[in-house]
Amino acid sequence: MRRIVTLDPDTEFLLWEEVLRSKRSFEEVLNLAIRRSLGSSRRPTSTVEPLFPAAFPEDLMTQSMNRVADDLGDEDILRAPR
Repeated sequence: MRRIVTLDPDTEFLLWEEVLRSKRSFEEVLNLAIRRSLGSSRRPTSTVEPLFPAAFPEDLMTQSMNRVADDLGDEDILRAPR
């Protein structure tokens, strides 16, 4: 839900400090601050279903996905009939 609110300068400053400290978005910090101040620290729960049945290959975890894509593209080009 979108709402327009007017923040006092000192409140905005505190929120931006937390954004920089926590590396979260302004919206997330604002929502967390409101939840904490109103006594509810729990977030609405949602379930995340895996997109693929298998786990992500361990050998790819530390690689750049752009490099992996480039390598796969090179293999396809080398296999193509000339």
